[in-house]
Amino acid sequence: MGGDFGLKYASYLLVAGFLVLRRDDFRVSRGIFFLVVFLFLVWPLIAAIQGTIRGGDLSRALQRVTSFAPALLVLPIVATSGNPRRLLDAIMDSLLALSVVIICFFGLLALFPRSSISVSLLNYFHDSGHGYFGVREVGSIAIPAVYFKATLFLVPAFIWFLYKRRYLASALCYTGLVLAFSRSGALIAGAALVFHLVMQASIKVRIG
Repeated sequence: MGGDFGLKYASYLLVAGFLVLRRDDFRVSRGIFFLVVFLFLVWPLIAAIQGTIRGGDLSRALQRVTSFAPALLVLPIVATSGNPRRLLDAIMDSLLALSVVIICFFGLLALFPRSSISVSLLNYFHDSGHGYFGVREVGSIAIPAVYFKATLFLVPAFIWFLYKRRYLASALCYTGLVLAFSRSGALIAGAALVFHLVMQASIKVRIG
């Protein structure tokens, strides 16, 4: 989700700096604070200790624990925001950007597979472990494979935009799933679309 590029950690620093500068604007009740600390810090630490006792890798366990830490940064913003859904909107918009990247990357590899830019990007993403990239054989046809690790997150993004009536954004997310050859993701999103259309139809159509 951007960790390999350093985006995730840069965002942590930005949020931490924002909290320091605007510290007087945030008020979090003691009960909510301790609940979040227990869920996102204490409990992951307990799980990491249990895993280490059973022979797990301590460094890997601690690495997994750090992924829960941003909840403590987001908590003051969510607790005091007049519209906390804006944070979810921001996440979904970032996933929309991912879908656009998938579409553009797929188009580049399909139209200019031997260009220096295509080869460089393909080698970089393939070697750095961002997902699955290369060529997919479908019968006698070679199709570019562009599958980021975060591709399946396009499913909730598709549904989110669908119910917010941002149909272009929803269509872009579904296109990203299809071009990434995420069969399970496209199937779940398609089922959600059918359900949505049925619920919008008349009673007779619903019964049918």
